[in-house]
Amino acid sequence: MPETVHTDGPLTNFVLSFPRQQGVARLVAPELPVKKQSDTYDIVDAERTKQRIHSAVRAKGTPARLVDWLTSSDTFYCKDHALDHIIPDEDVDNADESLVEEVDAQECAVGLRDMLDLEYENDVATVLHDTTTFTLTAAAGYVFTNASSDPIAYMRTASQAIKDASGVWPNVAIIPEEIIRALQDHADIRARVNYTNAEQVNAQFLANLFRVQEILVPDIVENTAAEGQTAALADIWGTTITLARIDRRPMKRTYTAIRTFVWDRPKRAIKGWRVTQEYLSRNEGTRVRVGWHRDIKAVGANLVYNLTGCLS
Repeated sequence: MPETVHTDGPLTNFVLSFPRQQGVARLVAPELPVKKQSDTYDIVDAERTKQRIHSAVRAKGTPARLVDWLTSSDTFYCKDHALDHIIPDEDVDNADESLVEEVDAQECAVGLRDMLDLEYENDVATVLHDTTTFTLTAAAGYVFTNASSDPIAYMRTASQAIKDASGVWPNVAIIPEEIIRALQDHADIRARVNYTNAEQVNAQFLANLFRVQEILVPDIVENTAAEGQTAALADIWGTTITLARIDRRPMKRTYTAIRTFVWDRPKRAIKGWRVTQEYLSRNEGTRVRVGWHRDIKAVGANLVYNLTGCLS
């Protein structure tokens, strides 16, 4: 009988792979297709003349009071964001059955799209958290794990600040998963459900409590370590709660905090996205490229409030 009856090899029905992450960027900064890479958009009545009370009493035989309001404009420029991956012929010919997806051009394109989406998520968070643009911001008096903290009061203060600055209430709160878990355990929050189980303190309950239409719960991480080093994962949305007025409706006139202008090139892209592949003789491999042109634009500076330092 032979000494060895089995040689170890890779399983064909099990591969450990990090799951695709679900972000909130497209819900926060809705995409707007545009026909040109750069253009302008109009802003009507930035000085809010229509919200002033104008005395409209007119004496008989006299003209009515004349009113007018100004229009202005701003610009956008959709930069190209693209990634390449080369699949060497040697890898195609040598791949084990368990890893055939890694040398498949279509599967590689999906992976590149995931990486571009991760960059997009980070860029949207960066724009929203920029306090030089969105100046309504404050630090929580205490982290939410401290019994002295008062998250309900903090959120009401934040909502009122947006209302005072813009004339409208926020309708969306972006609360990272880690902060949601702290809120579930907070005595002031639990008291609203008579100290029953924490699972009742869900996103819908918190939306009602904080008086917003929707709570978005991002739970998406990035690897901050240098290439070749042990992964160091960090939450992209950090420890900040963001309140905002977001309008996703496809309407010409809108009042919203942030928009993503996407250059839609019908002959070269589908909904702004382009996927190309090309055989490179000098590399003896296939280059796969995925890309899109976009500009994440803060369009409503008074429609965002950032509550920082919610956790340590």
